[in-house]
Amino acid sequence: MKKFFYVFLSCAMLAAFAACGPDEPTPNPEDETPEFLDKSKTSSMVVTLANVPVASDTTIIVTEAEPSLSGAVQMGVRGTIQGVKAFRVTITRSEAGQKDELCAGQQCVPGDGELSQDIDYNMMGADKADWYTHYTPAKAGDYTVNYKFQNYNRELNIKVIYRYAE
Repeated sequence: MKKFFYVFLSCAMLAAFAACGPDEPTPNPEDETPEFLDKSKTSSMVVTLANVPVASDTTIIVTEAEPSLSGAVQMGVRGTIQGVKAFRVTITRSEAGQKDELCAGQQCVPGDGELSQDIDYNMMGADKADWYTHYTPAKAGDYTVNYKFQNYNRELNIKVIYRYAE
């Protein structure tokens, strides 16, 4: 009876190993494109800049700087976004190592200090949300940031030149 049991157990283990099949690579989540970037679908994204709808790529120069709650000087722009469930903003900076932040809806993401950064936002069921930027200048001069809003087949660039004079 012991021999029969060992033979049966061996066959069961062989069958289990054969069912595994060849190793398949684990998908990398960074390689997967989010559904809201499917270019075959039409976007109804509406982005405003200070209550004015942005119809095409736009450049704005910001010269006003105000003290923040922490006492540091900050500059920024404000707007709204609607007609999307989720979207991506690709940020391209003129200089690395600067301190900036982009907020949309309930999510604020600090800049990573690199020249380029992708941020995906989910509207969490809302049909409209505010978006705004914060930039803390470290020195006098121009600091340029391009915010590329992306949803389905629509891309919209808002280029902000933060012009700080001490």
